[in-house]
Amino acid sequence: MTVRPESVEEWCHLVPHLLSDMGWHLIVQSPTTEMSHCSSPWGGSLLKLLVRDVMVMDPPEDPAEILIRPETRAWSWQSQPALSGEACEELSVIAPGDCVLHWWGDWKLVQLCNVMFGVLDKESTYLNFGRQVEVRDRLRRNFPMKGDCTVALHDHHQAFDYLMLCRPQSQERYYSVYLVFGITTDMNLCKWAAPHLRLMLDVARSTTAWYLNREGLEVERCRDRKLYLVLTITSFRRGYPLIPADASKDSITIDAGKEYGLANWVRYHPSMVGSRHFHLADYLRLFLERLGDGALFYRSLDGQELLPYQCVVRQVDWQKVRNRFHEAYMLQKKAYRHANGGTTTPKVFEDNPPRFYQEDCQASLSQRAKVACSELGLTVRNTFVELKEGDGVRASKRWRTLPAGFLISSP
Repeated sequence: MTVRPESVEEWCHLVPHLLSDMGWHLIVQSPTTEMSHCSSPWGGSLLKLLVRDVMVMDPPEDPAEILIRPETRAWSWQSQPALSGEACEELSVIAPGDCVLHWWGDWKLVQLCNVMFGVLDKESTYLNFGRQVEVRDRLRRNFPMKGDCTVALHDHHQAFDYLMLCRPQSQERYYSVYLVFGITTDMNLCKWAAPHLRLMLDVARSTTAWYLNREGLEVERCRDRKLYLVLTITSFRRGYPLIPADASKDSITIDAGKEYGLANWVRYHPSMVGSRHFHLADYLRLFLERLGDGALFYRSLDGQELLPYQCVVRQVDWQKVRNRFHEAYMLQKKAYRHANGGTTTPKVFEDNPPRFYQEDCQASLSQRAKVACSELGLTVRNTFVELKEGDGVRASKRWRTLPAGFLISSP
């Protein structure tokens, strides 16, 4: 038994064959669409739909921008709800491309999957198509391959897992789309479902083609590109940059800052914000707090952790504090030179390309597994849970099945 995945990295770690043909049992296929299933590491089953040769009429220049951030989709629904095919209300932004939403998707494909395979927990009353539910929606670009774009969605009650991955094909404007649903029961196909399986392939193709070509998509992409700004600080070999301070024996005083109330400065240290390492987001947040202003700065962008000397801020938030910050930061440079000598000072630049480092998803998985099992007296090894002798596990519901080896192939 393992914890549920919350990102595409965790999906790929827990289900190594996620995008492979190996390890999946084929249910039905056509020349360009197929449906398969496998057991789920966290219980129940996984249902995968692979739709190839999906043509995008007006694709983005960067194929990894084919999907839209959840916060932009929520904005789009507020402005033009009739076009989106889903209801999204932003509750909180954890990071750019990572949001908690009230979400409701009125898609025939998901409804068919629910009826035929039970992708929604039948014992739950909070997850249904009649009203919005609270979900975490995470977008990831360029993983597991450059050009890929993924949305991973799960509800906070852990009854619904969903992954959509778009991968560009060699032929321009064409994509392969993977749709993976978590099912809370074992996958045993009912006999009554057999005549409807080909219909699901048709609905999967039409829904995917509509979603990647829906009206208003170019407006959403344009907003997505302008929504955030990357800030970068240059290296500071003479010590950490400074922040405004009250007068003290340890402060650095410059006359140029007196008329602005910024005569005194102290050297910033990560411990001031309870950290062991420098992160630009923490430094800028504290810097603005000392000025009496504020803005939200983020360490990650679209599922990727930025290097410590970069951070991301919403354009609209930065414009509110930009002039005040740069005026004060000019004084910081004078204080920095006064404290260290020489002429070089760390500079802050806007709109540089983001730079990322490789993140290890197993640390998050292991931590969540330990928290989930701490009250149960269970042992966690890596991301797996060891049950003590005699511990009971509720059996998954089983359905009446079709004959062994059942497979439908469309002509």
